[in-house]
Amino acid sequence: MKNFKKNIRFTYISFLVLILLSSTISLLTYQRARKSERWVQHTHLVIQRLQYLLSEMKDAETGVRGYAITRLQPSLSPYMDAEGNSRKAFHQIEKLTEDNPQQQQSLASLRTLINAHFTFLKGFVHDVRQGKSITEEQVQSGQEIMNESRHLLENMEDREYALLKKRSEAWKGLNDLVPILVVSTTILSIFSTTHFCRRLQLNYFEKLKLRKVVNQELITTQNRIRIIHTVTSKVAAGDYSVRLNDQEHDSLGTLSVDINNMIASLEQSFQTLKDWNRNKDDFMNITAHELKTPLTNMKAILQLMSRIKYQGAEESKKTSMYVEKANAQVKRLLEIVYDLVDMYRINSGDLNLNYSRFPINELTVHCLKTFKSDRNHNLVVHGETEVFVYADRAKLEQVLQNLVSNALKYSLDGTDVQIKVTKVDGEVCFSVHNEGIGIPAEKLPYVFDRYYRVEQTSQNYAGMGLGLYISKGIIEQHGGQIGVESEVGKYADFWFTLPVSPNTPV
Repeated sequence: MKNFKKNIRFTYISFLVLILLSSTISLLTYQRARKSERWVQHTHLVIQRLQYLLSEMKDAETGVRGYAITRLQPSLSPYMDAEGNSRKAFHQIEKLTEDNPQQQQSLASLRTLINAHFTFLKGFVHDVRQGKSITEEQVQSGQEIMNESRHLLENMEDREYALLKKRSEAWKGLNDLVPILVVSTTILSIFSTTHFCRRLQLNYFEKLKLRKVVNQELITTQNRIRIIHTVTSKVAAGDYSVRLNDQEHDSLGTLSVDINNMIASLEQSFQTLKDWNRNKDDFMNITAHELKTPLTNMKAILQLMSRIKYQGAEESKKTSMYVEKANAQVKRLLEIVYDLVDMYRINSGDLNLNYSRFPINELTVHCLKTFKSDRNHNLVVHGETEVFVYADRAKLEQVLQNLVSNALKYSLDGTDVQIKVTKVDGEVCFSVHNEGIGIPAEKLPYVFDRYYRVEQTSQNYAGMGLGLYISKGIIEQHGGQIGVESEVGKYADFWFTLPVSPNTPV
């Protein structure tokens, strides 16, 4: 089978090369024939222009002689037109014979004779009009110029006829060769087609036998591939209990063994990963709960210490300063612990919401009070703050404070942070806008991921990267959406939406 295909390919290429070569020769011959034809027509045109020029010069001479005999002005009509026509015909011949040096040399002499001829005729007409007698010497001089011109034009015409004969013979030879080449190409094409048909006929019945076997194998293979596709789809959906029949000792059987091994490995890996994630989240939750109690107690003790009055004013001032710093750090640790607890509850689906009906302005007023001590920025609220929502007030305050805190942290000094509230199509939309460093476009899809922090700001600003992740979890559990728009070096605009009238009863 391989040898047959190799022979077919070699034969096909050989005949194709021969046909292309024959066709190319035919095309080139045809093009040369067309070119020869154009040269024949070109020569005819030169002869025609030479004959026309001689005719015009004769007409001019005839018109002048008629005028000399009749003394009538209409007799000069052929002469008046002949000079312009003769010079035009001369320029045409000059252009047409640019490729012929011998003709160009004759044209130089012809130009002199034409000028002399019409100069003589002009003088002849002038003498007739003045009533002067025409001498025999004048007539003889004009006759000599005309004879010399006629002789020169006839020589040029003879050369063109000789050239015409040569070009006509070449054109005829090429025209005779074109049909021969076309017939040869046709015969070669017929022969190659017949040869291929015979070779294909010899292989036809063998292919019929093989086709039945191949079709049966194809059906079997398609069925097995369909089973493999079904199993791999179940694995992609998370079902690692399925397995393939790997008893066949062929390539698909080997593939089935590899897929079964892969499924077993994936099942073990995902189970290990699931156990690790569960243990990690349990550890984080237990750690957060264990830390929350002593930290709360420490905060209470520090608050109590801050109220104690010491004897010395200097000692009291130092102690108060240290207690205030320690209290701030304990507060920060508590915030981290609360974030870890919220993250665990969001991941495990145990984030419980305490719904109540309240106006939006309660959130914004509380937010203004929380951040009023920031002296570098103004916090501005505008929009429809009288809208009521049914939601967890504490969790929404947590979200809004997260967004405002981020806005203040990354804003330029002296700029405003704006909270805008709008109501559109049954939803209330919160927008927190700041002017500052902004977020690169390629980082925007990841800002709500757990532990994610933008690289260019992570070294300058503290934080675990949980605030936005927790805010997203809270908003989505309320049935809303959260997002961000930003341009580097200009602004960042974080927003979230909430249903004004959710299905949960008031």
